[in-house]
This record gives sequence, C-alpha cells and structure tokens, in this order.
Amino acid sequence: MKNKDVIIEIRCPWREGVLLEIMDALSNLKLDSHSVQSTTMDGVISLTIKSMIKGSSSSTAAKIKKAIQKITLTC
Repeated sequence: MKNKDVIIEIRCPWREGVLLEIMDALSNLKLDSHSVQSTTMDGVISLTIKSMIKGSSSSTAAKIKKAIQKITLTC
C-alpha cells in the first residue's frame, strides 16, 4: 500500500469462482480495482490486482490480507 494505491499479488490453487470471491472481498473493503492480471498454470492461479482505496475507507494492509487469506485458505 502506498497512500491510496494498493497492489495485491496472490498465488493460490485454482478453483471455480475464486477470482470472483476475491474481487467481491476487495469491493467490500471499499477498494476500486482498476487493473487485474491473472494466469492459471498447473492448477495455480496467479493474480496481480491494482486498486485504489475509495474515499475515507479504513482498509489497512492487515484487513486486506485477512480477507484474501480467508478465501484462499479454502482453495
């Protein structure tokens, strides 16, 4: 995180719907994603998401990490 800009890099086992769940979680944290790059190889999804914090959101790196880990631990 730098100011309101957030870059998230994720690697986790691929499963149906995981990208949608991650994007929903980021939206719930008031992050506006403006760039998403994803690749899947050998059953692993790699994501790079560039986002910006909307308004006066209280999203912190720890909150973002916790929300993503909650999803990726079920992969």
